[in-house]
Amino acid sequence: MFLRTTTSVLAVVACAAPALAEVTPSEVWQNWVEYYKANGYTVTEGARDEAGETLTLRDVVVGYAQPDEGTRVEFRTPEITMTATGDGRVRTTLAETSPVTATFRDSEGGQVTLNGSLVARDTEIVSGGTAADMTHESRSGELTLALQTVQTAEGTREVPASVKLVNATSRQQITDAEMMRFDATMSADRMEIAADYADPEGTEAPGRIKVNGSLENLQATSAGSLPKDVDITQAMHTALRAGMDVTAALSAGQGRLDLDFAGTDDQGQQDTAKANTTLQGLDVTVAVGPEGLKYQGGLDSTSTEMTVSDLPAPVGYTVTEASFDMQFPVMQATEAQPFKFAYSIGGLTLADSVWNMFDSARVLPRDPASLDIDLTGLVRVTMDLFDPALMEAAEEAEAAGEAHAHDDAPAAEGDSAAPVTAPSAGTDAAPAEDSAELPAETPNPFEPVQLSINKLALAAAGASLDASGELSVPEGGNPEQPVGQVQARFEGVNGLLDRLVQMGAISQDEVAGYRMMLALFARPAPEGGDALVGQFEFREGGQIFANGQQVK
Repeated sequence: MFLRTTTSVLAVVACAAPALAEVTPSEVWQNWVEYYKANGYTVTEGARDEAGETLTLRDVVVGYAQPDEGTRVEFRTPEITMTATGDGRVRTTLAETSPVTATFRDSEGGQVTLNGSLVARDTEIVSGGTAADMTHESRSGELTLALQTVQTAEGTREVPASVKLVNATSRQQITDAEMMRFDATMSADRMEIAADYADPEGTEAPGRIKVNGSLENLQATSAGSLPKDVDITQAMHTALRAGMDVTAALSAGQGRLDLDFAGTDDQGQQDTAKANTTLQGLDVTVAVGPEGLKYQGGLDSTSTEMTVSDLPAPVGYTVTEASFDMQFPVMQATEAQPFKFAYSIGGLTLADSVWNMFDSARVLPRDPASLDIDLTGLVRVTMDLFDPALMEAAEEAEAAGEAHAHDDAPAAEGDSAAPVTAPSAGTDAAPAEDSAELPAETPNPFEPVQLSINKLALAAAGASLDASGELSVPEGGNPEQPVGQVQARFEGVNGLLDRLVQMGAISQDEVAGYRMMLALFARPAPEGGDALVGQFEFREGGQIFANGQQVK
């Protein structure tokens, strides 16, 4: 919800290149309204005043709502002034402070309302082009989206929190044709976040928490096509079939996040925690279209240090690099479609203070750990992933499961319950639990067809695993019984077991059991040393063979 509100704010201050044709203030405003509508928002005007080449709008509300979920977000601008510049363009200025509210239901169904504001200092937007192909460029000295209070049934609390962009500029082109097309860039010198929340009368853990952070050199881009006659917030699957295709990317330089908590636990003892995280850079890309959903990103050299009063020593770790790549189809299709899941962590190093908690004698190697997962394959999609019917079916299955669990719960002593009557002699009545209707299962829109384990590697504490293979589900077969082969190589496992015995983490008797299990699934590598290899074969009918020996 916060991200959607932020999107609304940034869209208002969208930008573009200087234009050669002539546009009027009314055309610029209509261009924005159409863009908002294509994104699932509503726009209302409290008052409109046109005088010469100036259009003034008052009490403008940009809103987003999901009535079934009790969600409503409103961005209310007291005044927007649009004035022709005399060279075919239009300059827009906004009221410096605009209220923002967001209402939703909590996990128990109670209404929660967030009250905040957008403060736009030294902000202007210049628009040009034509009514059907318009560009907007903006600049702001500061854009601050701030939260002030939270209202619930228990009352109103002050929760000061803010996100600020410093020296923000943007450029956006909006083309109004059969499809609403947009292409935008945004940059800011810095993003700052801050929060300071105190709860001195908390029922469990009263205290105060402060959060401060920043990201340098933000760069963002977005582009795509949106159908004009489909509300994407209510029917995204329909919008995708109508040609919706959107991509957004964000990158940033150095960043930090500081957290400081001080309070008391439920026994009245002092409870404190401090944490500091730094990173050297990040990038994230999100795309959704008829071909599927894509979510990719990476982090450069992150480091975290934490001190908690309940821990005997500070906790710290460093990651040299991390990345993720998830791509999967979202539209129902008869043919199987490709998917990908990749995740990587490199150079994970624990601080000596962490190692010393369980290995003060330095028995285990403290080399950096790593994890690499690279999976690709084919999957058949049986339902549109964004179809509201799928979500409704999942919610109904969850509710039915909870009701079934409640009905099966034993009655507490003293509770009234219907008497249990044995079936009459000679009848074929089945037991009650057999005749009771079981809750429906949550629908699964995916049917796996083929999986390629391109890489599955883990290295830590002097031991490593490296595996690869191919698995598939025969036509009409059971997805839980794939066929194929997987190869694995283990290094340093025996040495790790010896070190764990030396540390006293496991006993010699336990090691013997672990080694017997290893012998069942792996054999010594041909070159010798502390290396093991395993060949696993999955056959039809659910049979599994390890190195030619059936284990299932």
